[in-house]
Amino acid sequence: MEESIKEITAAVRRHLADEQEAQPVSPDTALSDLGFGSLGLVALMVDVEESLSLSFPSEMINPETFRSIRSMAEAVVTLRSASS
Repeated sequence: MEESIKEITAAVRRHLADEQEAQPVSPDTALSDLGFGSLGLVALMVDVEESLSLSFPSEMINPETFRSIRSMAEAVVTLRSASS
């Protein structure tokens, strides 16, 4: 799980506005609190899918999955264990 949190955190940081880059990012911080709106979340999702070579199935594309870094990491762990 920790590795997934690190990977998602790196992706989140790539999408933060310049003035937010120095802001501490907790795994439990709501992505909306970091400035992510619907378009930002879609860009983040695509980035994570491409960088981690996975695809979120439609049933995982919901507000709960993309609530925080931790919730995204949990989804990634689930996807990875399902494909093993």
